[in-house]
Amino acid sequence: MSDLGVEAILFDLIGTLVYVEPVERIQEKRMIESLIGSGFKLDEGFIEVYRKVFVKYSRIRHSLLVEVPNSVWIAESLKLIGYDVDPSDGSIGEAVEAYFKPYIDAARVFRCTYDVLRILRSSGFKIALVSNFTWGGAARTILSKLLLDRFFDSISISYDVGYRKPHPAIFMKALSEIGVEASRSIFVGDNPYTDIYGASSMGMKTILVLNPSEQYDEACYEEYIYARDPDYILEDICYIPSEILGLKPGNI
Repeated sequence: MSDLGVEAILFDLIGTLVYVEPVERIQEKRMIESLIGSGFKLDEGFIEVYRKVFVKYSRIRHSLLVEVPNSVWIAESLKLIGYDVDPSDGSIGEAVEAYFKPYIDAARVFRCTYDVLRILRSSGFKIALVSNFTWGGAARTILSKLLLDRFFDSISISYDVGYRKPHPAIFMKALSEIGVEASRSIFVGDNPYTDIYGASSMGMKTILVLNPSEQYDEACYEEYIYARDPDYILEDICYIPSEILGLKPGNI
């Protein structure tokens, strides 16, 4: 299929195929409104409690490479102010949905995303998605809303797998489902640690797409010492068909 001996292309989602304008403050506001609507009496100090819990679990997720869903953060934040509520409680689920709605609404595809996926699929490559997401529903809704799910032979989300990139388990799930060895696959992502280090550690070739607007949280910085050089660095995914795989770019 290509001079590189590649049979499958695996993609990261946010920052690679899709971008989302910053809406964190709106997300927090919607989450709090949902919790208040469910009967929780929250004052202005709750958001600071929540942010401290967020930092705690962010560090756990990045250091242990396990996924901890939003429902756990919210439930713990409520317990710290006196509410004994389980993460599985319906009101917590509603708050998670409210939190992610502005994020989902703000999601847009990068230029060339549809064309690149169409060309790769029509050229016979297996295509998989490997994404870190604290709530699988958000990732799947974005894929459905933007009509991206139709392109993938496998979709692996850390929320479902229980492990986050760069943990081998999430990559192994995708490779197993598409039936392609790591050495015959190439991973495309924008994060030097989770994407490039993770995939190259599995024996995959890697493409780093530059995303200067990406902001990594504090817990990521210390991990860049583990980063490995990608096989290719591209400004965006538009160049994958022609410059990397030798395919005719069509109308890109």
